[in-house]
Amino acid sequence: MIPTKNFSSRGGATVRLIVAHTAEAARTAEALGNYFANVSRNSSSHVGIDHDGTVPYVDYDKAAWTLRSGNAISDNAELCAYAMMTRDQWLSTETISFWHPGLKRTVWVDNPRAILERTAQWIAERCRARGIPLRKLTPKQVAAGEAGVIGHIDWTLGMDDGSHVDPGDNFPWDHVMARAGAYFNNTEEDDMLDDERNAVISTHAAIFYKGGAQGDQSIIERLVEAQRNGRATLVKLDALAGVLSDDEANILAALRSDSAQDSQAVAEQLAPLLLEGGLLTRLSDEDIARVVERGADEQDRRARERANQEV
Repeated sequence: MIPTKNFSSRGGATVRLIVAHTAEAARTAEALGNYFANVSRNSSSHVGIDHDGTVPYVDYDKAAWTLRSGNAISDNAELCAYAMMTRDQWLSTETISFWHPGLKRTVWVDNPRAILERTAQWIAERCRARGIPLRKLTPKQVAAGEAGVIGHIDWTLGMDDGSHVDPGDNFPWDHVMARAGAYFNNTEEDDMLDDERNAVISTHAAIFYKGGAQGDQSIIERLVEAQRNGRATLVKLDALAGVLSDDEANILAALRSDSAQDSQAVAEQLAPLLLEGGLLTRLSDEDIARVVERGADEQDRRARERANQEV
């Protein structure tokens, strides 16, 4: 912890908002903490997040100074990044750099995707600790006094309070909230080694496409069977319980892609997105139907191949 004296009492207020900000200058959470430690700054945050960790500054029973009139009702994290970043930059695993016209200098952000991952974990932890719904609020919902997750810009617009627009228009909330959902639904500490994690990913991929090692039906085959039995509309998330998502938006895009002609094409697009936590949180009947259709086509293709091999 890098403590700061820049905080105040919550005055008995109930915390209802979990808020993400961008620090707009510091490259590391340590450097940001040293900045907040100076009492003349008149600003602070509960934590700072960079690619390498989450560093606390202010205890959660106190109000950090980062959301103007919303300080008392919010838990806040400052991300070591910039609101002007593009979506591609946010999702990059490399060190990125770009010219910042406001600062009039080149700035660097290390592994922004790792920052997003730690942000998602922090959001899940705070929502669970506070009993706050894990949902992204609109400015209108903020103004209505609802509880959930926001960016500073949502407070600015919803409450007409200040001018901050972080974490920016291109902040990938879909990705962050999907990952937060994964952490929220898994309370166990994730201490798997990379090779162990890869083994689990491979297992889930095999079940999804080919069935289990003992000849169990694949999930695609279960969907096909359900459709043929007239029960396709009943196949919901439980039918996809073995499929875990890294980025829900990309998965849905793959399912709807015109380039995905059969289940194998879908499989190839979804493979790198399997596991890394959290079940698919939203899949429409139309999406399921398309998986079923492609699964049937794939099964027919495999049946023809087997028949040709037997001849």
